[in-house]
Order: sequence, then structure tokens, then C-alpha cells
Amino acid sequence: MRVAVIPLTELSGSGQQRWCKIQTANPKLMGPCFRPELFAAVGQSYRDVQVAVVSDNEQPQAFLPFLKDRRFKIAEPVPLCDYQAVISAPSNGWDIREILRKAGLIAWDLHHLANPENIRLTEIQGSPIQFDVSRRINLSSGIENYLSELKQRNTRFRHLTDRRREIERDVGPVRFVPYCDDPTALQRILDWRSQRFSSGGSFPNQVRDVLDRLVGRLDGSFSGIVSGLYAGDVLAAAHFGLRCQGILYYWFPAFNPAFSKYSPGSHLLYELISNLAALDCHILDMGPGGESYKKNFSNDTVPYAYGSIELPSLVASARAFRRRLRTTLHSNKRLYNGLHPLVRMAKKLGGFRRS
Repeated sequence: MRVAVIPLTELSGSGQQRWCKIQTANPKLMGPCFRPELFAAVGQSYRDVQVAVVSDNEQPQAFLPFLKDRRFKIAEPVPLCDYQAVISAPSNGWDIREILRKAGLIAWDLHHLANPENIRLTEIQGSPIQFDVSRRINLSSGIENYLSELKQRNTRFRHLTDRRREIERDVGPVRFVPYCDDPTALQRILDWRSQRFSSGGSFPNQVRDVLDRLVGRLDGSFSGIVSGLYAGDVLAAAHFGLRCQGILYYWFPAFNPAFSKYSPGSHLLYELISNLAALDCHILDMGPGGESYKKNFSNDTVPYAYGSIELPSLVASARAFRRRLRTTLHSNKRLYNGLHPLVRMAKKLGGFRRS
């Protein structure tokens, strides 16, 4: 087994084709979040995005994309890419520690590792690994069956009809546009999200550059799609997502704050679900996270792992010490208050912040 680490932007066309072929053959890695097009777009804006290419007999067999921490040789999650994975065939149980060693890395920090069985994660000893699930909506059994089940178990869903009547009475008819060609829609999505989550601050230029590369991309099997929910002639909510292989990733949803009392986010999600077929999809992947709306709307889950895989090193020992210290302090408030200066100093050690 050979491992070569290169900037992701330098992955050749044949390398990307090989990635796509491997990814398409693995049912657990289907969808836009595991495609080279996404990582390549991010890599153009984030220069430390790398890919470890694992080869056997000169033929690439696996790809591990990551963001390299220059100081401590730690592989971190790639910005804007909500899942992590070793892109490989489903039958390969990779020795991930050997891959890290040959890639010159001492740790791989995991936030949302998909298909964890592909790297024999349960066999790894001494690394802090936990498991959770991301949620999705699967319409393989048909939209009518899904909606019938949703109405029975989700009381909040029943109020959407009332909210729709209210917004149509106050503003105008509600309509959903699966493929929204409004050139200002993406900017408004970012502005609304900034107002809600960043106290009005703007998104970093790197994020905007990545989205600009992907928006309106409808060629081939990988697409970036903006959808809009209108009340009368006013854009009440919008979503920018990625589509591939019948899966739409729920990536950047946002709503107009002026319509907040009408539950525009729920209306947007409902319309996306109802129009998945129009978007040539049957799965809406809502991604990791425990938000209540994901639990309310989902009918399927996908497991992922989080934590860190570490090789023996001084840095790994320091990270382990910090984890134990944090656990001890959180369990003893008096001790935490007494050692607060030490906690602040530990947080400044940037290489240990995600351990």
C-alpha cells in the first residue's frame, strides 16, 4: 500500500474519474457530499485542503480528503463539507492508522465520519470514538406514504396548513420554484443566515467563492440548485443545495426574517420534500445535527462516527491529558472555577482545541 498526499486541486482528471467510479460503487457513499467536485470547489478557496491517495499496484484504491493543520500534522474536517469518509469500495477494511502514518499525520479529527465500518473503526483501541446518526427523508416508498405517516406522528406538521392560509391572506399566494433563476437569491440566503446566526456579520469571502462556483451548476450528475418559496412576488425562503445520484443535500436553507411568524422554514422544507421528484431525487439528506425539525420530518437515519484517531506522539498525549482535564473540570464546578486560568491557557493551544 502506497499513500501520496497532494493538494486536492492537483488531483488529476483521471484521479477524479477514479474517485467517482469508486464512490458510485459504494451505496453507503452515495450523494453529493462524497463527490470530488465538492471537495475540489472547496480546495480552490482553502489552500490547505489535501487528499491522501491510497494506491495498490499503481491504481488508486481510496481517497481521504482532509484539511491539514500545519503545526501539528493533524487531519481536520474540510470546511463546508459536512461529512468525512475514506472514499473506497465497500469491501475494503482499511488500516486507517497505517494510512495516517504513511501520510505523515499524527491524528485525524472526526466530526461526522460516514461509513465507519470501512476503516474497521470498532477495532481501533485507545482513540476517543463515539457514534450518532444523521437524518434524512427517504421517499423510496412514495410521497403519499411518507406524508400520511408524517401527518400521524407530527402534530406541528398539522399547523402548516393554518400558517399557509395566514400568509396567503396577509401577503399573497404561496408558490414554490424548484429551480429558482433569481440571480439575487443566493446572496439573500447568505444575508438571512448571517442575520440569524452571525449577529449580522457577513460570510467569509472563501465561503462565498465556493458557493459561487457551485450555484447554477446543472451539468453532469453533480448539481448546485437554488429553490425558492414565494409569497406573492416576495421571496419568503430559499434553499441552496447539492444534488447527485438521486440525493439532495439540505445545505443552505434560509428564510426572510419578515415572515418568521408564518414558519417559512417549515414551509420551505415541506415544499422541497413534495417536489423532490421534480428535482430528480428521492432522498433529502438533512445532514448531521440534532435540530428538532430534523427529527420531526425524517423517516430514515444514517450512522456516523465522531472523535479522533490518534497515533502515539507527544501531541496525542497532550490532547489526551486535555480531554481528561476537561472531563474532570466539567464534573466539578468548584474545581473548574479555581482552575479557570489554566483552562483559558489550554484553549489557547490551538492544536488541541478540537481534541
